[in-house]
Amino acid sequence: MQTARDVAILARRQLRATVSYRSGIFVGVTQPVLFLLLFGPIMSSVLAAQEGHVSAAWSLYVPGILVMLALFSAGYAGFALFADLHSGYQERLRATPVSPTSLLLGRLAHDVVVQLFQATLLLVLAAVLWLRAPLLGMLVQLLFVALLTIGSAALSYALALKTRHQYVFAPLISLGTLPVMLLSGILLPMSLAPRWLEVLSYLNPFRHILDGMRPALRGDLAAAEVFIGLGVAGALVAVALVVSSRSFARELA
Repeated sequence: MQTARDVAILARRQLRATVSYRSGIFVGVTQPVLFLLLFGPIMSSVLAAQEGHVSAAWSLYVPGILVMLALFSAGYAGFALFADLHSGYQERLRATPVSPTSLLLGRLAHDVVVQLFQATLLLVLAAVLWLRAPLLGMLVQLLFVALLTIGSAALSYALALKTRHQYVFAPLISLGTLPVMLLSGILLPMSLAPRWLEVLSYLNPFRHILDGMRPALRGDLAAAEVFIGLGVAGALVAVALVVSSRSFARELA
């Protein structure tokens, strides 16, 4: 019960800071929206030639945009830690009874709320313009986004605590997210890639997650890819939470 209260208090603190700078929420979703509006029609034409009809093409493209949103927004969540590290806020927390787990979960709860808000905006916009998908398929997309946010943000916080400086953190995050994005099939399915590149992409967990999101958005929730994707996302969350929890525990020791 005490942990739940601490998580709620810490999440509210983060959300108040985010709401006070509302423009940050909309700036974060700007890039995926631009990809949807300016690149989506081109990609849908390319994918429609492969899939046979335009609606299937949008079911392939929109999950990639959602993964991009989670990967880049949550992947850079560690930046929020630097202000607390440099202001001494993180140091003062050592004098309080709050646990490292609560600190981590409070930040992650804030990140999930923000990401779900942005993903919902993106899905509504896509549905209004081009996407034709069942409601349950869209809700499963939000479940994937929540899991991806937890996994990506937790690893980002662990890296921020390890590097302790944004000038080291930023290039490392960019170096890590770029190959993950290119090898996940965010823009085009990896089945279109040369065989060697497709085989290499199987090492990327985001490829399996994206492969699960695409049939789910079409309403094919019984597809094996959906369960594999959820399993991989769950494993990513478990590993990220363990790594990040240890980092927060060392920080408050």
